Amino acid sequence: MFVRYLLLVVAEENVLGLGCVSRSMSEERCLMAKKDDDEEDDDDDEAEIHRHFLRNATKTVIWDIAVGCLALSVKLHRDTLAPLYPVYAVDFLSLAPHAMGHDEFETSQREILEAFSFSLRGHNTPQPIMDEVYLALPSLRALLGFKGGWEDAKREAWKRLLRAVSEPDIIRFPISLLTISALITGIIIALINHYEAEAEAIIWRQQSLHGIQTCACNSAVSCAQRDSLQDAQVQAQRRCVRRAVKAADGVILDLQDLVGVGNENLRECRVWLAGLGH
Repeated sequence: MFVRYLLLVVAEENVLGLGCVSRSMSEERCLMAKKDDDEEDDDDDEAEIHRHFLRNATKTVIWDIAVGCLALSVKLHRDTLAPLYPVYAVDFLSLAPHAMGHDEFETSQREILEAFSFSLRGHNTPQPIMDEVYLALPSLRALLGFKGGWEDAKREAWKRLLRAVSEPDIIRFPISLLTISALITGIIIALINHYEAEAEAIIWRQQSLHGIQTCACNSAVSCAQRDSLQDAQVQAQRRCVRRAVKAADGVILDLQDLVGVGNENLRECRVWLAGLGH
């Protein structure tokens, strides 16, 4: 982010070198540095003084920007900061070699966000993660290749993520882990729905062939046949669940490898999501 910011400012202001920093911050720092230098170096050549305070001001601003970039990165990409303990402002301020206050800290972050038009384009939300894994895994695309498969999986995943977002314990899990856990459940449910639709079509054809009425039965024979078909439907639903879980096994492993999620962390997160209810 820091390099992107510098390159962006260079392009916008058409200035060479690292002295190209945000104009508003540069002017403020330059005035402060010039005041200090004028008091200490009254006998120096004016041009040398000018170069000196520009160097000091530029160094100060660059450090402010670097600390601001780090703070924004921590806020947006906390996946890399296990075990996800909070990082306070004072921890960032202590990184700068100069005395950096809260006002400068907030100003630097605002300047960075303004430079990027408040769009950092990071993968810090579930949807970009879902889009990326779908593009990266041919096995996932093949598994959900039936009509509406991927959309069903995403819809089920978002249901669980939206339930989780209001839970205080959500901070226990990185965003990538939450997304993959919800997506795995969504994939399995999408497969179950697909397999059940196929099974129901078969059962409906069987009912049509045997002439069995679903609303009432006129004889003990039809009643027995109907009960038998209901039992078959229950068994078919169970088979659909087992089939879906088995079919998703390979894709789950691919997802874990792609995102770098361990079995224990995945199990813990999926159990937590399942406990949030429906």
